[in-house]
Amino acid sequence: HDPDVILLDEPMSGLDPVGRAMVRDIILEEQAAGRTVFFCSHVLSDVESICKRVAILVGGKIQTQGKISDLIESGEKKMVCVFQIQQGSIEDVKLAPEVDTVAKGGLWQVVLSETAFGTFIRDNTSNISIVDVRIQRRSLEELFVDAVQEQRAHSELGVLA
Repeated sequence: HDPDVILLDEPMSGLDPVGRAMVRDIILEEQAAGRTVFFCSHVLSDVESICKRVAILVGGKIQTQGKISDLIESGEKKMVCVFQIQQGSIEDVKLAPEVDTVAKGGLWQVVLSETAFGTFIRDNTSNISIVDVRIQRRSLEELFVDAVQEQRAHSELGVLA
């Protein structure tokens, strides 16, 4: 038959990498043929690589839904900054106490909010040399965890969401 809608429940569960790739290709072919494919999965990297739209269910209720690109780009962006210390040591670099630094091969890396990034650059212009700056993309998994934690917080407060 030739259905307009296909429903799949955990279609890649238990498959090896080759089988997962085959199922992914079949789903993408069905989409390209104009069919609507619904599938549920706990493997959010599969969802992110295949789907255009997503609904996140928590406790059997839709917590959030929309285009994946819109959902993962919402919220404050994180900036990854790789830098080299020009003068002094890491102790001379002005960072908020909760910010972790990672050193590798004479380079340091920090992950900051956009707001904190601006402050970091302004406060350290004379101490550091920026090697690389990039936006850290939020993953679908992070979005899901945030939705679950938000729902739990509301439940603990007795708020119905």
